[in-house]
Amino acid sequence: MRLRQLINDIDDWICINPHTLETYYERSISLITQSLKLVTQTEEPNDGGFIYVMPTINITKRAKMVLDHSTINILLKIALSAVVVNDCELLSLLESAAFPVFLVSKTTTTDRIFAQLCIHYYNYPRHSIGQMIGVTGTNGKTTVTHMIEKVLLDAKLTVGLIGTLGYRCHGHESNTNDYINAGYTTPNAWILQTILNEMKNEYHIDNVVMEVSSHALTVDRVYGCDFNVAIFTNLTHDHLGFHKTKDNYLRAKLSLFSEYLSKSLSTKAIINHDDPLYEQFISACPSNAQVYTYGLSTKSLNSFVANDIKNSLNGVSYTLLLSSGETRRVHLNIHGDFNVYNTLACIATCFITYSSFLTLDQIIQSLESFQGVKGRFEFIIRHRPFSVVIDFAHTPDALEKVIKSGRQILSESEENGRLIVVFGSSGGEYPPTRPLFGRIADENADIMIITSENPCQENPQAIIDEILSGISQKPDDNRLYVESNRKQAIHLAMDLANNKNDLILITGKGHERTQTFANHAIQFNEKEIIEEKYKQMMQDNPFST
Repeated sequence: MRLRQLINDIDDWICINPHTLETYYERSISLITQSLKLVTQTEEPNDGGFIYVMPTINITKRAKMVLDHSTINILLKIALSAVVVNDCELLSLLESAAFPVFLVSKTTTTDRIFAQLCIHYYNYPRHSIGQMIGVTGTNGKTTVTHMIEKVLLDAKLTVGLIGTLGYRCHGHESNTNDYINAGYTTPNAWILQTILNEMKNEYHIDNVVMEVSSHALTVDRVYGCDFNVAIFTNLTHDHLGFHKTKDNYLRAKLSLFSEYLSKSLSTKAIINHDDPLYEQFISACPSNAQVYTYGLSTKSLNSFVANDIKNSLNGVSYTLLLSSGETRRVHLNIHGDFNVYNTLACIATCFITYSSFLTLDQIIQSLESFQGVKGRFEFIIRHRPFSVVIDFAHTPDALEKVIKSGRQILSESEENGRLIVVFGSSGGEYPPTRPLFGRIADENADIMIITSENPCQENPQAIIDEILSGISQKPDDNRLYVESNRKQAIHLAMDLANNKNDLILITGKGHERTQTFANHAIQFNEKEIIEEKYKQMMQDNPFST
């Protein structure tokens, strides 16, 4: 696409050096990016095929980008087609640039302009996609999106999935069963529009279900996505290192409903009415939206409710009650009350949105054969002679939910198995929550092993010490252990499991395949580590199963 075509419909900016436009109008654009590193490292002929959009200066150090002398000098040396910037004291230094420099107005942000440019570049791919379903919340996004994907696939519909594990496409004639890495839970606008364009033109997909993170909502990554359905799972402490305050975090989540829902009469909002903040999400919905809720109690006429929940080693079951009075008994191969909520969100979405394609019984049948998501309460060893589960839980609320689910599973057993929990906290997260991790484990686990997750730039021992401050016991009292080496911590947990009903719960990383430290990352596959250790244990001292 030519620069002239790309910028034609953008109104909220001015060119500070308009004399350059005539020279650059016909330049062919190949990349629009907010990554200065990507621009400087990518080999490109000197025809100025790149547009660099300065990220909006954000409330966080990690997202902060300052237009300083060094940055300006870099930009002036690169063969660019255009640069888009915020107002700043050094703006005049860019007036000498040979390429057009656009200054955004005070009524918008460079992040939003970036999204607009990406949408224009790919000729509005969203317009050719029938249903766009967005799922937001602290926990449950990945599982809910995968559940919806499975139900739609079982109904022979075309589906695109975007989220934490990557993206994949299921068209009528071709598909990508494996995940393709997209960088973030919700990709940046350039990658997101590239994916949507691929889904539209290569796979002819009519339904897209995606996780929508608070980060993405804050920096306008999903601008222009125009969701038909928005789902809210829950809201707890998370990403406060990024958002700084709970109000900022809440405001970001609410914006999916207040700003990004479609204006059509078929728009739907699916909201967890057991969350204390559910009324704020209902209030955020536009007047055209049809609002439905779900939970473990009836709070509205349009509700999907679960009761009589039973947990066992084989899965969780419950009775589903619709506002119409219909009931069904649901038997799942996955575990935990939190997955009851996840299935309710899925059932509500599919039953309301796809009523012309799906019956309630078809939806339930699909979910009853759902095998879960990698790294989400995933059994690596089941009752041979003990059980080992890995889970991505990396917030206090998520940790509490998976630990309590483990406790419920053990309570159904006739023998007294112990709950052994291996956990930690990642670097860069909100430090005041770390003692809460310790307190939750202390109150619910039989044995605790504190270890490292992804320390990143922080001192691993300092993170562990903050977690320990929330625990009443001292290390090495046969209930509390500290092992900063995560592999050794997993080995320790398996060595301690001496009862066939013991359940080891390893949290914090789940599907991840690397462990990140200050200056490097190492390969780290928890499933392989567990299986190798178990194989060694069987060779050294076979158990009777």
